[in-house]
Amino acid sequence: MILITLIWFFLPMISGATFGSNDLLWLMSSYLAGAYLKKLPPVHLTKKASWVSLVIVLPLYTGGMIACRLLAKNGGSWSVFSTISNLVWSKNSVVVLYIAINLFAVTLFSKPFHSKIVNFFSASTLGVYLIHDNSFFRDFLWHNIFKVENQAESNFLLLNLFWVSLAILFGCLLIDIIRRFALELPLFKLLGKPINKIETTLASWISKIS
Repeated sequence: MILITLIWFFLPMISGATFGSNDLLWLMSSYLAGAYLKKLPPVHLTKKASWVSLVIVLPLYTGGMIACRLLAKNGGSWSVFSTISNLVWSKNSVVVLYIAINLFAVTLFSKPFHSKIVNFFSASTLGVYLIHDNSFFRDFLWHNIFKVENQAESNFLLLNLFWVSLAILFGCLLIDIIRRFALELPLFKLLGKPINKIETTLASWISKIS
């Protein structure tokens, strides 16, 4: 984990180089970090500490990003703030990893919560992510459909980005729900029993060997 953090989060943040990182490796690294924290949570990583960190870091993170963007608009030597914001606030950043770890810790140490409505929509979390945040569709979505770069000088930038984000969320959510009911459920009904038989046979075979 130390080596992954160094190569794919710390070095990219200070140099701008990717060091071979891509969306798939970033996703795998994030999930690996989550699995490590769940298996071997550090003593100082508590729900209260994570909440305090988020309350302090998130406003600084957001305010710093906005400030850098505003300063970079002056041009000239001020454009260095644009480079700083691109490095510190990219996904390959220790800052982003730190926020992700604390968000994970908050949920890890929270009491179990059950809700049919929440479970219904949360089942599409991965689907929403895969639909809108992939290298083939991301640029087309943000630059061709919503044309967010044209809103950079708008006085309503944050409001526009908010409704665009909501539109993307609910649009992708609708697409994935349709996929679940049109493809996933019928396939599970068709292949569920054969797959369960195979799993049972394999489990029985493995238990005999062990």
